[in-house]
Amino acid sequence: MIVPGRTTLMLLIAGAVLCLAGAARPELLYAALLFDAMVIGLCVLEGASFKQAEISVERRWPARLQIDRESTLEFVITNRGKRGVLVRLRQPWPRSIAGLDDGADVFVEPLETVTIGLKVTPRRRGSVEFSPMTMDVSSRHRLGVRRWAAGERQAMTVYPDLRQLTEYQQLQRSRALMQLGVHRQRQIGTGREFEQLRDYLPDDQFRDVNWKATARRMKPVTNLYHAERSRDVLLCIDFGRMMGNPAGAMTTLDRMIDAAVMLADTSMRHGDRVGLVTFADRVATVIKPGNSDASRQLLMQSLVDLQPKGVFTSYTALVQTLRRRQSHRALVFVFTDFNDPQLASELAERMRLISRRHVVVVVGLRDGLMAKVAGATPVRSEGLYATLAAGQLLAERDADVLRLIKSSVNVTEADPRTLTVRVINRYLSIQQRQLL
Repeated sequence: MIVPGRTTLMLLIAGAVLCLAGAARPELLYAALLFDAMVIGLCVLEGASFKQAEISVERRWPARLQIDRESTLEFVITNRGKRGVLVRLRQPWPRSIAGLDDGADVFVEPLETVTIGLKVTPRRRGSVEFSPMTMDVSSRHRLGVRRWAAGERQAMTVYPDLRQLTEYQQLQRSRALMQLGVHRQRQIGTGREFEQLRDYLPDDQFRDVNWKATARRMKPVTNLYHAERSRDVLLCIDFGRMMGNPAGAMTTLDRMIDAAVMLADTSMRHGDRVGLVTFADRVATVIKPGNSDASRQLLMQSLVDLQPKGVFTSYTALVQTLRRRQSHRALVFVFTDFNDPQLASELAERMRLISRRHVVVVVGLRDGLMAKVAGATPVRSEGLYATLAAGQLLAERDADVLRLIKSSVNVTEADPRTLTVRVINRYLSIQQRQLL
C-alpha cells in the first residue's frame, strides 16, 4: 500500500491554500489543481519504486519472557537495495505487554543491516500473541511511503519471575544464602523409613523392637529401616476469585506462583519429589510427585497459563483429591488467600481433616491495606465505620489462623516482598525437624 509522506501532506496543504485563493481568480485554481496532481503523481511513483523484497525485517526474541521483568525485543532491518531508505517500524503490543515505545525510525544505507531494540515488560503470565509488524519505507524526501505488514503472528510464553531462583542458585553455590534471608538448617540425625522385619540380634537397639510382631511370633522381632532419601512435597495452588486481588504490580496468584516455583526447585535440590495440585471450585490439575527434568518441565508448563478464575474456592474438593491421590504421608503446601472470613473458616475446618495424615503448611499474603485502615485514626464518622469494619475482619481472620494452628496446621504469612524467603525457611525448618 502507498500512503502520502510528510512532505506530500505539507505540499497538498499548500495546494489547498492556492485553491482557496483561486476562488477569485480561475487561473490560480487551475494552477493549484495541476500542482496537487503533480504532487500525488510523485508520491505514487516514489512509493511504487520501493520493493518489498529489498527491505526485510526479522524479530529476535529474548531467551525467555518473565512477568514484570523488562526485556529487549530486537528488530533486524536489512536493506538489499542500491539506495538508502528511511524505515519507520511499528510493533503493536498485546494488552498484557507494556512497551515504552511501539516502534522506531531509522535510516538504512544500501546493503546495510541495522538492529534496533524495544523495551517490553510483560504484565501477565501465559501465552501471548504478537501481531505482524507495520513497516513504512520512504526516501529522505518523504514524498511517497510504501507500507506493508512484515513478519507473521507469533506466540510467546511469559514465565513466572525467575530472578529470585537464579539469585538463589548463585548464592547457594557461593554458600551465601543469608543475603536472601534464608537460614541454614543443621540436620539432626538421619531420616528412617521402615523396610522389613527380622529376628532380634544382640546388637539391635531396644527402641527398634517391634512389640506387636514379637507378641505374634512369640520371639523378639526387630524393625529394619533404610535411610530416607526423598519425601513427597505437594504444592496446592488456589486460583479462585480471591487470588486475582492485586499484590503490588502483580496479582496474589502471581506472587504465590513465584514462591511455589522457588520452593519446587529447592525441594528437588534436596532430593525430594515435588507434585502439583491446582484448584478453584474444583481441582483442575494433579501432577504426581517427581524429581526428574520432565517433572520440572511439566510443573512449570502447568503454572505458566494458570490465571485467576472468578469462582469461590472449594477446599472440600482439594481435601477429597488429596485423600484419594496421596495415600502416604507428604508435606503439603496450600497457597491460598484467606482474607475472606467465610473462606478462612472453611479452610480451617477442611485442613483439620488432612493434618492428621500429612504435614500441612498454609501460605497466605498479609492484607496491608486492611491493616492500614484498621490502625488509622478516623477523622469523620465514615472513617470510623471503615476502621471498625477492618478491625473486625482482622480479628475474625486471626481467630481462623489460630484454629488452623490448633489443628496442627502450620501457617506462613508474609508481605509480597518477603513471601518467597518465608516459604523456603519454613520448608527447611520442617526438613530439619524431620516432621515427615
